[in-house]
Amino acid sequence: MKELFSGNAFEIEYQNKFPFVKISKHNLFDIFFIALIVGVVAFFAETIIDYIDIDRLCDRGFLIGPFLPIYFCVVFVGLCFIKTPKASISNFFLYTLILGSGISLVEFLVGNFFELAFNTVLWTYDGMFPLSYKYVSLIVALIWGVLGTLIAMFVLPLLKRQIDKKIKEKYHLPIVIVFISIFLIDLIATLVIIAKNDWVYQELYGFEATTDTTLIILGIFAYILLALYLGCFFYRRFLKFPKISLIIYFISVLIPFISVYVFLGQSDNAFLSFVAGIGFIIIVFYIYFLLSLIFINIVRYIVYLFSKKSILKSKLFKGLSIYCSIIPCLIIIPIGIFCGFNPKVTTLNVGTGQEKLNIVAVSDIHYGTIGVDIDLNKLSNEINKLNPDVVFLLGDVIDNKIENIDIDYFNENMSKIKTKYGIYAILGNHEYEYNYFSEIKEFYNSTCINLLADEYKIIEDVLVIGRVDYIDSYSRKPLDKIVPETISQQFSSIIVLDHQPQDYEDSKNYNVTLQLSGHTHNGQVFPINLLVKIYSQFRYGANVVNGLYKEDDFTMYVTGGYGMWGVPLRTTGRSEILQINYYY
Repeated sequence: MKELFSGNAFEIEYQNKFPFVKISKHNLFDIFFIALIVGVVAFFAETIIDYIDIDRLCDRGFLIGPFLPIYFCVVFVGLCFIKTPKASISNFFLYTLILGSGISLVEFLVGNFFELAFNTVLWTYDGMFPLSYKYVSLIVALIWGVLGTLIAMFVLPLLKRQIDKKIKEKYHLPIVIVFISIFLIDLIATLVIIAKNDWVYQELYGFEATTDTTLIILGIFAYILLALYLGCFFYRRFLKFPKISLIIYFISVLIPFISVYVFLGQSDNAFLSFVAGIGFIIIVFYIYFLLSLIFINIVRYIVYLFSKKSILKSKLFKGLSIYCSIIPCLIIIPIGIFCGFNPKVTTLNVGTGQEKLNIVAVSDIHYGTIGVDIDLNKLSNEINKLNPDVVFLLGDVIDNKIENIDIDYFNENMSKIKTKYGIYAILGNHEYEYNYFSEIKEFYNSTCINLLADEYKIIEDVLVIGRVDYIDSYSRKPLDKIVPETISQQFSSIIVLDHQPQDYEDSKNYNVTLQLSGHTHNGQVFPINLLVKIYSQFRYGANVVNGLYKEDDFTMYVTGGYGMWGVPLRTTGRSEILQINYYY
């Protein structure tokens, strides 16, 4: 342990000629790999901090990929020219001064360069800390100095030992080549995008802080950990075919990252959407692999406690538990794909009157979403089989930028739907995520669908109210502000269409007969449905996330939805079309 903190972990030797230092290839790779790790970790750290601070998921790096070049460059150059310090009080203060000043200088130069070159301010410390000016801050310099010194003294020597132990020398050159290739491709792509934007840098994506994006962030971290574990398993178990197993493993790791990137960027490219779908299936495979592995090992441990047979703790049984964990995944995923693309029809009887309105309701079509190809022709045929008087589309009908979807295909298939009173739609949160309200309204005006955005429609003797989605809380009106009191008093039969179900108390207090909602997908993938129920109970005080809910004369149905979000499968039940025999 004493040798570990003796300083100069990378055996740097200074010399009088350029580049003024002499470092062995082995130690140079260690420095390179550590700098690479810091660049990636910094990207995720700054992204999450930004996410919490301004409620937006933003690209904190200059490049497209999940990597911050400034951190990589600072760490790489710093480790090449500055020896790791021996742990002492004098070294602590000296290195705090050196690192704090050096990093602040880099921030000053980089910040001003991008402001001059790309007419943009990537960050500013003005107003955040005292003794700050734009790109530099005395407080931040102190933080960088202390944090950097602690890492240099205690973390780097440990990290170097792990790299030397885990990464064999024959893999050094391939890792460097792969990273530099990706870096150059990323750099070129970024510059092309900036050039198309008249050489003005802009964020490549900026999603609002929602449950969806939170799940993506958490999922990425969980996926990385699980993928690393499975990769170690592949490497150890398939020694007869190491190259084939590693190729399969790297593909299985790479494709989901492509999926997330394509999903965040949104696109109208059919091939990229298909690749994204494959990647999301791989992610689901990993989820069920982990769940199966945990379950099998719990059973194995319980059996061991009662039998005390040491063989149950052997490497043989550990290996068998991993192989056995793969089997449920290979069964569940095909079933999930079938459930996602073969909807069921749920029939509901509501009301006690003599007249009947045959309603067909569909929620969460997610047309245009990345990774799932929604067959609108099949949807229109299934709806027509039910001979509806009226059709309600309960939000999240489209899930992309409007310019990215095939509007002609959408109109062609929606026009096929035969009804007596027409098709009415409300907005969901996903329409808002990619489009302005004015764009969405203009889109619906070009179709055969009537948009109800805090508006009402009288169908026979039934008052139908379509609400603006919960996500647009600033514009969303109370029910008594949507319908004039002189009109609402004339109707005893009221239907509310509200994409998200949590404000059902509003409808119940307004003497609504029926509320139709969607949004939840019933979790879509187990065990997310259990998490959604817990979240609903904790956040809204009621478990109203799927199926039928009745209280006195009030009825609400939360449909599991027709389409899928991201993952092209369902493991919490089949896709759903809702038919309501509504008596009034």
